Amino acid sequence: VTTFLDAGFSGGPARFIRAEFIGGSVIFSETQFTGGDAYFHGAQFSCGYSGFEKAKFSGFADFSAPGGENKEDSDKRIFREVHFGGARFEGKSKGNNNYGVTFENRRFLQQASFEDCFFASAPRFHGCELHPDTEFSGAEFPDTKSDGSDRAYRTLKLAMESVRSRNEEAMFYALEQKSLRHRSDTRQSAKIVSYLYEIMSDYGRDFILPIFWLLFVSFVFSQFYGDLAGAVGTECLQKMGNVGFAVQQIFRPFEIWKLATNGVSCGLGIKLIGTVQSLATLSLFALFLLALRRRFKMD
Repeated sequence: VTTFLDAGFSGGPARFIRAEFIGGSVIFSETQFTGGDAYFHGAQFSCGYSGFEKAKFSGFADFSAPGGENKEDSDKRIFREVHFGGARFEGKSKGNNNYGVTFENRRFLQQASFEDCFFASAPRFHGCELHPDTEFSGAEFPDTKSDGSDRAYRTLKLAMESVRSRNEEAMFYALEQKSLRHRSDTRQSAKIVSYLYEIMSDYGRDFILPIFWLLFVSFVFSQFYGDLAGAVGTECLQKMGNVGFAVQQIFRPFEIWKLATNGVSCGLGIKLIGTVQSLATLSLFALFLLALRRRFKMD
């Protein structure tokens, strides 16, 4: 076993470039890389287990590998079972340079755990081959504004889709959309729709939110109808009551346009307002169904 358990690298960058960890295990758990960047580029982790639990990387953490296809480079791409649970990658992107963490071109042959990790900058997994037993639950990704963050999350979204990890796929999809919303070349209309999609259903990840908004919108409209009761052209409100009228727009959308034939008259204004509520109701119900399907769908 090679162990750096609870070690500290504070005198400058830590360099393990092209190091070979072969056989047994290598332990960097709770190690503090606070002296600068940490370089593991091309390091060969063909040992049985690599542990970086609760390690702290204050600068750029480079776990990338060469992208070549020859045998020598292929061996240097390998990660067998590896655990980064609770690790903190605190390096931040600056301009077009990546000062976060990169695992580009790595091959994860066995379980890879990134549970409860903190990524101050969007992690780069471009060109990676992830094992189906790859875990990101509880990980934090606060960065949606740095250059390339949308592409970083898109790569992870596609990787999670390929291994049918639906929760992680949805998480990285949401992060990708938030990052796109912060790009200067994204149209304002797309930003508005993206923001509404987030607050209404968390990009399809939360099927409770649409129900909450449905109830809230119905309550607001019912209060509005109550204020309108007694005005010209609101006979339907007087007969049905503001709450009954609001409920009708939920369960019988657009029925207001047929009321005149049933002996109840409503002015054009109240019909248009009722139509707006019906459209909002249908939209929120559609978001509820989409979120429910995404949460429990099976390929």
